[in-house]
Amino acid sequence: MIASRRSLSRESSVCDIMEGIPPTFANKPTVKTVEEGTQLELDVRLVAIPEPEIIWRKDGQVVRESPRIRLVKQKDVHAYRSIIIIKGAKKEDEGLYEITVKNREGEAKNHITLRVTAPEVPEFEDRYPDQTVESEGTIRLVAKIHGIPSPDVTWSRNGKKLKEGKNVVMTYQDELAVLEIRNVQPKEDSGKYVCTATNKVGKASHTANITVGAEFVTFKRGLESCIVDEGSEVVLECRTSKEKPCKWFKGKTEIKKNETFEIEQDGLTHRLIIHSATLNDTGKYKCTFDDQTTFCNLTVRGLDDFVERVQDVEVQEREEAILLVEVTSEKATVTWHKDGEEITEQHKRFTLVTEGKVRKLVIKEATLSDEGEYTCALGDHECTAELTVRELPAEIVRKMKDQVVSKGNRATMEVELTKGDAVITWFKEEKEIRFSDHYQLSIDGKVQRLMVYNCQLEDSGTYRAVVGKSECSATLKVELQVEGDFSKGLPGQMDVNYKSDITFTVEITKDSEVKWFKGTEELKPSDKYIIKKEGKKRILIVKNCTQSDAAEYSCVLGNLKTSCKLNVIIMETAPKIDKEYQKVEVVVTKGTDVTLKVPYTGTPIPTATWSHKGQPLDKDGTRKMLPTINETEAYITLKTVEEADCGEYRLKLSNDCGTVHAEFIVKLLDKPSQPGTPEPMKVTNDSVTLHWTEPKEDGGRCITNYIIEYKSTKKQKWVVFNKTVKITETTTTVTKLTKMEEYCFRVFAVNEIGTSEPSDVSKPVKVCEPKTAEPPVVKEELTPVVTGLHQEVILRCVVTANPLPKIEWQKDGKPITGITSYENFTATFTIKETNESSGGMYSCRASNEAGMAECSATVVIQESPRFEFDEKQQVQRLRVDEKWHVPIQVIGHPQPTIKWNRNDQSLKSTSHVVIRTEESEGSTDIAIHKLTLEDSAVYTVTAENSAGKAQLSFNLRVVERPDPPKGPLETSDITTSSLKLTWKPSPNDGGEKITAYFIEKQEKTQKQWQKVAEVTPDVLSYMVQDLLEGHEYFFRVFAVNAIGVSDALEAAENILLKSPFDKPGPPIGPFDVSDVTESSMLLHWDEPDSDGGSPITHYTIEKRESTKKAWSKVGETQAPVTEIDVTGLKKGTAYFFRVYAYNAVGQSPPLQPDEPITAGKKITPPSKPNNLQVIDITTRTVTLAWAPPTSTGGADLIGYVIERRLTSEKRWEKVDSVDASVTLYCVENLREKSEYEFRVFAENPVGRSLEPAMTEQVRLKTHATPPSPPTAPLEARPTGPTSLMIEWGAPESDGGAPLLGYIIAIRDIKRTMWIEVGQVGANFTRLHIKELQEEHEYHIRVFARNEVGASDPLETEEPVKIIRPDDFTELPEDDNAPSLSYSTTETLSWMREAGMDADIYSYARGRLLNRDEYFFKVWHRGMNKYSEK
Repeated sequence: MIASRRSLSRESSVCDIMEGIPPTFANKPTVKTVEEGTQLELDVRLVAIPEPEIIWRKDGQVVRESPRIRLVKQKDVHAYRSIIIIKGAKKEDEGLYEITVKNREGEAKNHITLRVTAPEVPEFEDRYPDQTVESEGTIRLVAKIHGIPSPDVTWSRNGKKLKEGKNVVMTYQDELAVLEIRNVQPKEDSGKYVCTATNKVGKASHTANITVGAEFVTFKRGLESCIVDEGSEVVLECRTSKEKPCKWFKGKTEIKKNETFEIEQDGLTHRLIIHSATLNDTGKYKCTFDDQTTFCNLTVRGLDDFVERVQDVEVQEREEAILLVEVTSEKATVTWHKDGEEITEQHKRFTLVTEGKVRKLVIKEATLSDEGEYTCALGDHECTAELTVRELPAEIVRKMKDQVVSKGNRATMEVELTKGDAVITWFKEEKEIRFSDHYQLSIDGKVQRLMVYNCQLEDSGTYRAVVGKSECSATLKVELQVEGDFSKGLPGQMDVNYKSDITFTVEITKDSEVKWFKGTEELKPSDKYIIKKEGKKRILIVKNCTQSDAAEYSCVLGNLKTSCKLNVIIMETAPKIDKEYQKVEVVVTKGTDVTLKVPYTGTPIPTATWSHKGQPLDKDGTRKMLPTINETEAYITLKTVEEADCGEYRLKLSNDCGTVHAEFIVKLLDKPSQPGTPEPMKVTNDSVTLHWTEPKEDGGRCITNYIIEYKSTKKQKWVVFNKTVKITETTTTVTKLTKMEEYCFRVFAVNEIGTSEPSDVSKPVKVCEPKTAEPPVVKEELTPVVTGLHQEVILRCVVTANPLPKIEWQKDGKPITGITSYENFTATFTIKETNESSGGMYSCRASNEAGMAECSATVVIQESPRFEFDEKQQVQRLRVDEKWHVPIQVIGHPQPTIKWNRNDQSLKSTSHVVIRTEESEGSTDIAIHKLTLEDSAVYTVTAENSAGKAQLSFNLRVVERPDPPKGPLETSDITTSSLKLTWKPSPNDGGEKITAYFIEKQEKTQKQWQKVAEVTPDVLSYMVQDLLEGHEYFFRVFAVNAIGVSDALEAAENILLKSPFDKPGPPIGPFDVSDVTESSMLLHWDEPDSDGGSPITHYTIEKRESTKKAWSKVGETQAPVTEIDVTGLKKGTAYFFRVYAYNAVGQSPPLQPDEPITAGKKITPPSKPNNLQVIDITTRTVTLAWAPPTSTGGADLIGYVIERRLTSEKRWEKVDSVDASVTLYCVENLREKSEYEFRVFAENPVGRSLEPAMTEQVRLKTHATPPSPPTAPLEARPTGPTSLMIEWGAPESDGGAPLLGYIIAIRDIKRTMWIEVGQVGANFTRLHIKELQEEHEYHIRVFARNEVGASDPLETEEPVKIIRPDDFTELPEDDNAPSLSYSTTETLSWMREAGMDADIYSYARGRLLNRDEYFFKVWHRGMNKYSEK
């Protein structure tokens, strides 16, 4: 015998020569339960190299030996066993025991929980009742008894202990005590029966009275099943042991005497007579009294038979197929079956026809699925025939028709086929059509449609459908309508900024009218919608777009339509106030309300901050002041305005893009304030020219008149000078005065509200023309002026002099000329249009002969910065990779400085963002040549000079299509017609808000995707409805924003639509057959292992005779009933039965045993196997042999069940189940030095034998040990450049067990690992090792092995060098010296490294060689088999 190289196990390996193994448990007990007072053992086994240190602890404390506790350590090669033995276990021994095992390679631990149970007095949990048993019957008493330790059970009758005998059987197993006495007699076996259970703790008993014989009334002769012909008389008869009135039943219905049934009692004999039996009389009949019952099955056999039997039929597909038989009677009823399954009227494709004595099965249009074997059953008769259907190629049965459609509409070419699964090839003008968005295919059963969307003129032509050899064609004509066509349609999508206008333009080929629609609403001209015609252009302008204007807009021309989806983009913009609203004066009547209103533009709605005279106002307002802001206006309402409410109001509007201000001056509507004091400018002998200053307040209305009053210093009365004349200037001449008299003057200002208080009274003025010259006097100084460019400036001062002065103007000390005047003592200098050089110090010099006067004021020319730019660029939305360029002209004086910011952060020019600024030229521009999403921002340019600061913001939004929705696309809540899809939001919206998600589906058999739904962006799941059960679908979801549609998120796999529940599993067998009579039996089965997730509703049972093919329904039971009474069977006839389980989903696979059951043949469990013997015993195995049972119970044996138990334990352990042909079995892996008992059951479809065959106690051999090493010397000699021959002697001792063979291992001296070469049988002591490496040196080891294990090795003392012998010739093959190959280039054989418990998933291997390559395998063991991983 030669064994090839294999992995080394502990029993047959060279583990002792490996470098080391960390402690590894071979078994890891976790819980141990023992009875109090018994001896217990905690047994742990492990493998380790080198020998480990073992320490036991209980609840953390080291366990040490004592009179009650022993620590035992056993060694077998490198396997170790550590045992704690505790005598007389006590409650205090309970706890957590920990074993720690350690060697140089590592450490391992295991924990065992010990429980000690207290003894319990025996207790009867189930008791047997008093009984009355018929003479020669059987007494069977069963009691359930619990006790710790297990009690001894005895039986007694009338105080006398019973013993087992021929008719007396007593058993106690699994807490069940059974007494069975057969063939009982009234005198001997009647009496009081006592069961007594005793253990060391106590005793319990139970008594019952058993009566046998005389007083017991029963049926002495029961009913017998019978089969009769239709129309005959039936007599069912039984006999009681005493006269007793009885009742008769058919099924569950009591039978009463009538025309059909006659009931008789003749002493002890009872009869049921059925006159002229019919087929309806078939059934189960029983006769009962008290608790006694006898029953039988009556079968009424019809007289019908076949006159003509069904014949084989062959038809062509789609032809009518007729299967027919002729029977002897017109009333005969037949059933049809296909492949054993009954055909009923519910099968719509089949028609069952009765015509006199002819019975037909008609299939209107045969299909390939109709092929098969058909059986017609008539009572006990049946006949069978084959139906063959010849397949036809698919054909077109309804051809497509010519079509004329208008341009832009859809055309549909429809054909109908004979088969729904055929593939049509479509052509246009002989060119095969490829499906796309333009050409789409729809398949609905046998109808297929080619749909041409948005037909164009070029789609006209001939279309052809080809399937196999069948084809059809039709023409499609695409026409232009009378109204013409669109030469330029609307784009698919347009964007408009919030509050902006959008223009839709189409061009048409003819001058026709079009209609505009928003969605389905037709639009009419209005302020909102401007509809225009310009030649062949048709224009729709939507004004001031808001979110409500986002919709699909369509232009309809006849039957043609072009559509565009409008997106309203809300872009962030800085607030902006028109200049006319930036500074406003408001006049209000005292005590009334006034609203200060500022229209603005800007998005989002800015924050409004109001202040009054520099003090901020409450944002939430007060009862006095109510600030408000909406999308277009900011305003504040002042309630009941008083003097204190007047003054400056300042509004600040700000958002993230910028800030803007507006000012209001609130004044009360009132009479003017008092004018300035009048001053004399010129005095003559009868007049005085006066000048005064305007009132500081005009009262909110223009000054309409100045009233001048004068009075003589000699008088008290004031005289109005201008009663009839209105004076509006502030200089006038009062005439008709008296010479040399002194006058005082005062002035009133008048507006529409009233007259002001008078001015202060002037100093007295003497009316007398001056005698001498008077030097110039400046009565009103020049006022400084600050103005901007291109403005008119008038410099004015009031100067008096006598004579009139000469007026000269200077700028910065240099004389200037220009537009000047001197009238009414007012000198003016006018600058018609200011420019950059107009600023300076202006002086007015007045001189005459009496002197000179001068006044000066500055004129400052400055203009705060402002911008000239394309307003369309202020808010822009561009796509990724597009270019953005904004040029700006900056105007201001002096020339402003220019800076750029991005989101309020300083921005410098870079290679990506290019900024060019020429401050001297007042220009700047910004450009990004290739936009990215990160470029979205608010870009702000700031211009600043001494006149002020201006900012301009550009809101740039860079957008693209969104990313796909985030996966996975999950499916759930799957039903037969729907499922739920769930996804996560798109991680990147592309710079635009997600507007929707599109869901699409594709049936696996189709090529086109279909849109399912469009949902809002906040919806992340969707229930897809109207799917087809049994079909497979693919699904995908898209994200949509204003820019477009994302790539798709697709489901990982196709989804099969089916119920969330499955059909149930098959009922569990085998059938349990009981109550067997000649024509009936009770069948029992178990419910399925799986109900498919839906409760079992019912079971259907069918039968067929073993010689026939047609199945017939026996009946139906409602769950949870799992048995049925089968009647109407033929005695001695074998039947096959099958049972289906049903739930809400459907029918299960059947329970359908291969073995038939014979009616009238009662099946019982088999008897026990015969002659069970132990024919071989080793240290770890026992071989059993037995003979078949005397009785198989009326059915074939299924097999045998082998069990074992240690004599120290109560529990039996199953070893194996074997086939009925096996009567020899070796029980392996037994515990060494232990005692066992074995038992074997025979098993048939009903169950196991009632009792097993048992062995006596078997003690395993204990003297065997591993053999001694092979006998030296170990000779090794090279036999060639790559081989050597080794030879050794047999061991001196086989260890008490037969020698099984030898293990050979080899090691290259350059390596540390020993490698098993292989194994040879015990009859070989030579081995030829090949494929070694020349010039390498090797050590050799040989081990002897028996069933216990391997011996110590026999090893070469010196390494053997592989060299080519001088006389080298190839050795011939030697039957006495087998050869094995070995390669040292790489290790091909595997050595067992360690054994691990199933709950350990890691392993560390140390001390490997540097730069060597190692391979590892892990094997797992289950059911006595190894599997490689």
